[in-house]
Amino acid sequence: MINGSCSPIPVSYSCTIARGAGDCPNDLVSLDSKFGLLNTVPRSGRGPHVLVTWVRKFPHCFVPLQRPMALVLMALLYVTTNGFFAPQNSTAAEPDAPTRSILIVVGAPGEEEYAKSFPEWAERWRTMCTSNTSKVEWIDGTKPSEKNRKSDHDRILDWISENPEAKEHWIVLIGHGTSDRDATKFNLRGPDISAEELAKAIGNQDSRWVIINCASSSGPFINALSGKNRVVITATKSGSEQNYARFGDYISQSISDPEADLDHDFSVSILEAFLAASNRVAQFYANEERLASEQALLDDNGDAKGTPAVFYRGARSIKAPAEGLQVDGLLAGRIIISTTAQPDRLTDNQRIQIGNLETQVEGLRNRKKEMPQDDYYQELEKLFLQIASIRGLR
Repeated sequence: MINGSCSPIPVSYSCTIARGAGDCPNDLVSLDSKFGLLNTVPRSGRGPHVLVTWVRKFPHCFVPLQRPMALVLMALLYVTTNGFFAPQNSTAAEPDAPTRSILIVVGAPGEEEYAKSFPEWAERWRTMCTSNTSKVEWIDGTKPSEKNRKSDHDRILDWISENPEAKEHWIVLIGHGTSDRDATKFNLRGPDISAEELAKAIGNQDSRWVIINCASSSGPFINALSGKNRVVITATKSGSEQNYARFGDYISQSISDPEADLDHDFSVSILEAFLAASNRVAQFYANEERLASEQALLDDNGDAKGTPAVFYRGARSIKAPAEGLQVDGLLAGRIIISTTAQPDRLTDNQRIQIGNLETQVEGLRNRKKEMPQDDYYQELEKLFLQIASIRGLR
């Protein structure tokens, strides 16, 4: 029989599943709820995802366990196909290419060095988005304006109005920004464009919007553009952070960097790219022994406040949201930028169902302190079982 030991389960717990007798697998898995399912030590050299096979192949190796420990096993079964230890046939969803429309805008560079670096950042975005067969357009403000052509300002507004059929719109702004009492703007060739103008142009469209402003002084874009079914990322937390922002460089690298895959599901989400880029920005200033002049924010719960990377442990926010709101990061964590493994075979409807269930799991976690322990684990068990059923694990 397998050896299972758990401390009492009031708030956090640590459990160890050790080797059993006979033909039971000779591996050790240590699970700690306080830090997530992260402490795993495979002895045989096989990946932790083999536990899925263990449960199917060696059911006699597992003794009945208390519900908290059983839920740990269920959670591990879940994350092996959609999280920390995904196998090679990862369930990371491939973006629905025909429904994602992306506009990359390089603003006025100002100085020669930026005229070189900004297009390099944009090229990384275009390369990654093109490889995912999304519909991509690029406005390059580092080149001279073409005679008799509309301004970049008007081209952006035209793009917004001419793409209503897309289910998902992305705008990536690379360049400099300014902010004063009257408005916060992104600097373009010709007339600049303000956060309020973008918000007005987008209006109340039902489609999903991902807006990434890599410019200095970009923080107020969150206040203007935050809303339902939107992800808004800014390189700074306020309009007063006016110095050159390095965030744009780092996020353009993170979107295709396997190291940014925090949950090891063989894909990089917009949340993971944001966290990886923010951490690299912080590391830069630490190495230079300089006071950080930029702190990026992410908002996807519609409260127009945003959350910095320091409020995340792994890919999960540990900041309590305002009453009645979800934590920032749930939506951004489900939007995949790049994948490094074969995409799953789930239907769009199944992905939507799983996304809704994941949202319910997060909401349940936020209510844990208000619930009797047995009720909490019963509800959590139901949600895990529904997710497992959709994924074909039951």
